Amino acid sequence: MTLVFDATLSDRKWMKAAKAWRLFFDIPADNSEAPVVLTSLIESNVRAHINHAVPAACTVLAPAHVVDVPHKAKKFTLILETCNEAQNAIGTLVTPLMGDRFNIQICGQDDTPPATKHQERRGTIDEKSIKGLHTGFFQNRKFWEFLSERTGEKIDNPVSCKAIYKVMMQVSSCTQINQHDFDANLQEFNAWLAK
Repeated sequence: MTLVFDATLSDRKWMKAAKAWRLFFDIPADNSEAPVVLTSLIESNVRAHINHAVPAACTVLAPAHVVDVPHKAKKFTLILETCNEAQNAIGTLVTPLMGDRFNIQICGQDDTPPATKHQERRGTIDEKSIKGLHTGFFQNRKFWEFLSERTGEKIDNPVSCKAIYKVMMQVSSCTQINQHDFDANLQEFNAWLAK
């Protein structure tokens, strides 16, 4: 089962007791199929792939718990919640998406979604960039600070820096990083340094 639809991130809340992020996605009023399918998934866990025009803003919620699909003012809202503490960086990663319209793919928790343009480019990072990551950025305290601000995670050594960076880039190995995503992240870091 794979459902693809447009949505807008209207709100995000930190659920302190559950240590989870609750995310609110508004579904356009002209989409009548998505609310029906999503309502049948309430109280189940799914994989939610957020496919934004900016590759660095793309993320995967796996698993994501479908809390509810309430209706208000002729509009449905999908409410998803993260399921474990390893997903705590999600709140920071989705903050720049607030108010933006983007594409979401919802799959069963064990399903792999059809390849997206973003996924098709995985693993295109060049050797020079990988070397720069390991010998430069992961050793750089300013990069640790930048990454900490972006993800909300504490980074105090090269090992934690690498681990958080891979979570942010949604890869299990640096060789899976796409060159475009790396370049976009490098531009953000340089802009942050220039502040």
